[in-house]
Amino acid sequence: MRPTLFDEFIARYPTLSGKVGQLRPNVCFREFDIDLASTICGSTYVIPFVSDSHCLVTRRSNGKWVLPGGTLDPGETWEEAGRRELKEETGCTLGDLIPIGMYYCVSHRDRSRLSHLPHPEHVRVVSWANVIQNTAERFDPDSSSRIVEVWTVHFKRAAELFGPEAADFGELYQFAHILRLSQCSSS
Repeated sequence: MRPTLFDEFIARYPTLSGKVGQLRPNVCFREFDIDLASTICGSTYVIPFVSDSHCLVTRRSNGKWVLPGGTLDPGETWEEAGRRELKEETGCTLGDLIPIGMYYCVSHRDRSRLSHLPHPEHVRVVSWANVIQNTAERFDPDSSSRIVEVWTVHFKRAAELFGPEAADFGELYQFAHILRLSQCSSS
């Protein structure tokens, strides 16, 4: 079988590709699949670009840098959740969401933490998008995600902020940058 563009790109990232360590037990990063995203998506994450090389990153009250995004509300699609979460966490409105992959997860818990979420299998869609409006509204209005900071940083700096404990998040910023460049230059 011939490798896809996704396979060629992802092979450059040891944590995402599974070549180094393991992401987390029962989790693997894979190519985006619209059928899985439409049926068993539980959460969505977005890498928001404010320029060709700069993105937004978010930090929680516990000090951890995290991917902007979160859990789908009942009846919400991954795209709707991505837009809503970004607005809540960063105060920004996004252009088109371009999926770059998804975490495929299998839970060993008895049930989902929220009754409307798929269980035991679910996916977390990861996309990139351009920020088209940065509003003056305060971010994280419902404070459920506990986001305390939003920074604009170079995509390489984002990878450093996540550090070794979340190396896959850093790789996602780098991966999104490369895919964004290739997709923008081909259009």
